[in-house]
Amino acid sequence: MSELNKIYEITQSLSSPESVGSELRELSALISEHLASKYISPINAVIASHRQYCTTHPVRETNLLAALKPFTSKPDGIDRLIDMFNTARLINDIVYGGLAAIRSTSDGCVMTAAITDSAVHPDGIYEIDEGCISAGTSCTDSTEGLCPAALVILLLLLAIG
Repeated sequence: MSELNKIYEITQSLSSPESVGSELRELSALISEHLASKYISPINAVIASHRQYCTTHPVRETNLLAALKPFTSKPDGIDRLIDMFNTARLINDIVYGGLAAIRSTSDGCVMTAAITDSAVHPDGIYEIDEGCISAGTSCTDSTEGLCPAALVILLLLLAIG
């Protein structure tokens, strides 16, 4: 008899719109929590790690922007430009696989490997491609620098901001 009572209670609770809504909200919260812990948190960790990497290993352009900061009336705008440039750098690294060297350490931190440019000598001078100059064509490698999609996103961010 108690089994019939349980079945009756379940049937009654499922026939109520408030109960069904409550169950759906609970199910939605469980799915959201699972997706956040499995996918969103690792992505956020990678982004935070790359942001830290960009701060500790700035490129010449962000160094130039940082050097211009004391001479502007809006230093917050320079900070936003640096942040947008680093975001474009992150997008570029993701698009071209520059973050393939991401690995988790035992303490849960995410580390990125150094991104190196083979055309730059240790003294910071770029190597000149003689073949490119004599051919009179542009010899750019699309995997170096910002990709066109990242530039479009950067321009959109600048237009919005």
